[in-house]
Amino acid sequence: MRIFILIMAICCVGCGQQYAGTASTGNVEDSARYVANAVDFIKTIKAKQLSDTSFILSDQVFAFDRFDCLASVARDTVNFSKEEIAWITQQKYPHLSRWNNEHFPGTRFVNGDTITAIFKRGGPLRGWNEFYQRFGRGFQRFSLPIFLKSNTEVLFYEESSCGGLCGMGRLSLYRKENDKWVEVRKYCNWIS
Repeated sequence: MRIFILIMAICCVGCGQQYAGTASTGNVEDSARYVANAVDFIKTIKAKQLSDTSFILSDQVFAFDRFDCLASVARDTVNFSKEEIAWITQQKYPHLSRWNNEHFPGTRFVNGDTITAIFKRGGPLRGWNEFYQRFGRGFQRFSLPIFLKSNTEVLFYEESSCGGLCGMGRLSLYRKENDKWVEVRKYCNWIS
């Protein structure tokens, strides 16, 4: 009987730690901590781009429902358990709609609604010409990272747009190895 209780206790503790620091209880403090961890992660893996004075970031946080990127993650039963896949695809992690200078000081931002309006009004060719004249050579979008396995793995989407046939995007799985984030898998990878 003692062995059974010990096994049950280990299972309960192990399951609880799998999502420790990742699941949101919905309170503001947990969400603020999650966003702070997300910003630290992005600053670490995108330090070079964020320090480039010509770098432009859309203030709209990439929304995973825009593409079907999470479907490819949902099929990856090698890297994710059923519980993790459900947590990821049901988007139970905190959400953020806009990046700003509090998140990334010194970064140039373009309002996502402005980007949409430019291309809706002018189409791809005139839209890009207007964008180049008003803002610069292109822009990037970042998702809010999805932390997994006690913050040792992260799913992160990034997208770069620089012209009608100039851009790329990918959803990547990063793993912390020797205190460094290493990209270990790509999903939903595209290039134009």
